[in-house]
Amino acid sequence: MAKQLQGVEAEYLFFAAYLQKDSEQENWDANGAMLKNFLDALDITGASKKLKRIILTTGAKQYGVHLGEPKQSMEESDPWIDGPGRPPNFYYHQQNILKEKEKGANWDWVVTYPGDVIGVTKNNFMNLATSVGLYAAISKELDGNLIFPGSETFYTLFDSFTYSRLHAQFNLWAALEPKCSNQAFNAVNGDTESWQNMWPKLTKRFGCHIPRNQFKVDVGKDADGVMIAEKPPIAEVAAQIGLEGNLRRNKVEQKIDLISGVSAKMCKRRGRNWQRNMDWRSTFLEMAVL
Repeated sequence: MAKQLQGVEAEYLFFAAYLQKDSEQENWDANGAMLKNFLDALDITGASKKLKRIILTTGAKQYGVHLGEPKQSMEESDPWIDGPGRPPNFYYHQQNILKEKEKGANWDWVVTYPGDVIGVTKNNFMNLATSVGLYAAISKELDGNLIFPGSETFYTLFDSFTYSRLHAQFNLWAALEPKCSNQAFNAVNGDTESWQNMWPKLTKRFGCHIPRNQFKVDVGKDADGVMIAEKPPIAEVAAQIGLEGNLRRNKVEQKIDLISGVSAKMCKRRGRNWQRNMDWRSTFLEMAVL
């Protein structure tokens, strides 16, 4: 890695690399090693001497959303969910690596905690817009029924999202803002909305309809394991919806098993003069057009 980075110089570094493994321990090992090896390589090449700030992107798993119902609202000062009986969380590992490497260095750091990311990038399946779009496209070609992929309870709860462009803008701002030094921030759109409001509008956008008995189809906590078709029936309309290549099973990493609501406080970043927000409808509908 040091050889590959030879001659590379920068003052601001944005680290958002992520490698999905089969277990939380493997995620801890692999993603921690990626960050540490990268920072070590910068030391070897001497590039770290010119660094001013490193911005690390993690996510809402910071608050244990993958373990069950999280504390509401989620705040950056909330205690980490670690220790005996808790699975390893590689976000904590990466942040500890960052803090340790920063000791005696010329640079400082910022960490962001985005929620479910809404964005479109070719061959990037780690965002909710792609998952919902594919689910809607397949459902339309089957029978037009777009069944909410979650519990009836969650249908009326509130959720928070992160528009990829807004997150990018926040990263750029945080890289230069002195008040963000060595701080972690929630990075969501700034609004909250229930799926009870969102789902009918998304259904209409994709030309589908919601069956009256949608919650009689019990997906519960295993929504990601429900197969709605052996072979996605969208080959005939692939060009029309902009789909290229073949979509392999387990390729889409962002699940849409919507079972628990989340709300992230934005007071901390607003207190440092970040005032930009985005509503969920603009976020989803813009992604549906791209």
